Amino acid sequence: LLLLALFWKEFKLLSFDRDFGASLGFPMPMLEVGITLLLVVAIVIGLQAVGVVLMSAMIVAPAAAARQWTDRLGLMVVLSGLFGAAAGVTGTAISGLASGLSTGPVIVLCISGIAAFSLLFGGSRGIVWAWLRRWRNRQALGDALA
Repeated sequence: LLLLALFWKEFKLLSFDRDFGASLGFPMPMLEVGITLLLVVAIVIGLQAVGVVLMSAMIVAPAAAARQWTDRLGLMVVLSGLFGAAAGVTGTAISGLASGLSTGPVIVLCISGIAAFSLLFGGSRGIVWAWLRRWRNRQALGDALA
């Protein structure tokens, strides 16, 4: 987290406009190695919690859920961390309450639930809100034509 905070602007530049960053003199190949190293460390730590196959869900689902709620990258990173932490705590608690439940899959089910809820109801991007907007527009168009 400290490295992410220290190189936040550089990592944003790497993620969104690598050529511009290189033209400013930033060492883009080294920054790419750095962000890849941080991802690898997160994966290695996560393998202990949820296993190889389920780790992909823990990388993608919190970010996908957070994206539904905001357009700002900083807030998205914070929300993603909060969603992942909430899924980890909730999944661990649920698997501890019932015998025979593996912790990793329960955590992934929790983050999948958060992601599904976010896809359906997240801010102005949610599927439900988009459907309601289209329905209202059709109603307004029908009223205007009548």
